[in-house]
Amino acid sequence: MLIMTWRLFTIAVMFAMIAGLTVRGEVAAQETPETDPAFDYASVDGLTDVVSRTYSGDLSSLYGDVDLASGATPDVSALGTFSISSVIFRFEDDGKAEAGFGTITDFLTEALQSGDEEVGELNEVEVDGFGDNTRARSGTIDIAGMATTVFAMATQDGEYVYYTAVVSFAGEESAQDAGAAFTTVVKDRDAGDGAVDLRGDGTSSGGLFDKYPEADDEVVANLTADYDEQLYPEPAS
Repeated sequence: MLIMTWRLFTIAVMFAMIAGLTVRGEVAAQETPETDPAFDYASVDGLTDVVSRTYSGDLSSLYGDVDLASGATPDVSALGTFSISSVIFRFEDDGKAEAGFGTITDFLTEALQSGDEEVGELNEVEVDGFGDNTRARSGTIDIAGMATTVFAMATQDGEYVYYTAVVSFAGEESAQDAGAAFTTVVKDRDAGDGAVDLRGDGTSSGGLFDKYPEADDEVVANLTADYDEQLYPEPAS
């Protein structure tokens, strides 16, 4: 599901930026993430809970003295990593996480590249420092003359599967480094024991949300957490 959310959200924001929407709140309002029902979490054996968080950069800081009326756009390469989206899957045990990894990554890979000319073809790449159950894809696409990198990786570690997607204006190597560094931090942090305090604005706590980095962590420098979702089980209304 979240790959659909991430793809639609980040592409919508990039096109909004090109159109001259410079205020963060205005941009975010253009595309509100919605649950994609195509993935049946309950069908994955041993899957107990799934959460997601999205981070994005502040576009308004790039504009400065850019004359938008003339059609000019800012130097987006200065922003570097533009967005990071993450999904954490927790299983009953290591064996079920290992068995479910293929199902999850097959769906995410298909969803990422299904019928979207903007995303285009992504190539498989190697990512060092993770276990055997790791898959990653990367590619550079052109949006209105801007070279934009899309990088996505999934890795299984114990009873968890971690999925990270990065959109960057700083090139493929930078995007891959950002994705790997973020995943490492999330993987190494502990889940909370208490009840989840779910907040859609990216400030949730408890449970799997405690695995996400602190706001001042280097891996999310210049980014702000702006959307949280509990994907499975669905939160009580």
